[in-house]
Amino acid sequence: MKRVLLMAAVAVMVIAMGTTAFAVNSQTNDVTVSAKVLGVCYFNTASASIAFADIDPSTISPVTATTTLQYACTTHTVAPTITQDAGISACAGATAGGLGSDLYLKNGSDCMKYTLSAPALTATGFASFSNELVTATIGVSAFQSQPAGVYSDTVVLTVNY
Repeated sequence: MKRVLLMAAVAVMVIAMGTTAFAVNSQTNDVTVSAKVLGVCYFNTASASIAFADIDPSTISPVTATTTLQYACTTHTVAPTITQDAGISACAGATAGGLGSDLYLKNGSDCMKYTLSAPALTATGFASFSNELVTATIGVSAFQSQPAGVYSDTVVLTVNY
């Protein structure tokens, strides 16, 4: 038993001396690690449609229709906004800019004014996409004197960040 204890003590001393021998000369170095997360916003919806129900020109209230766009923005991206182009109707008075600018639906040479609106966007990250309700509105004066027919337009929405 004494012999086993003696051998164990010698083994511990050899290991300790060996470790000390390797630890005499050492050097350290700092390693800087960095990563950049880009501030971006994306629509998750390739395209969307807004279709008004049939409009009765005797109606005395504006008509609205909606669609939902999905989007995501990097968390804390500075106040993302949506802008629109002037649409493809080529009607006089159509303007690009922020939502709410005048747009026109077209049927032949007849143009009917409408606007788009949406609540303010928030930047909550990419864990899940947020839903943005976009509302199209046609005012009473825009449709009450229009000829019957199908009116259409295509507008490009851009998320700015």
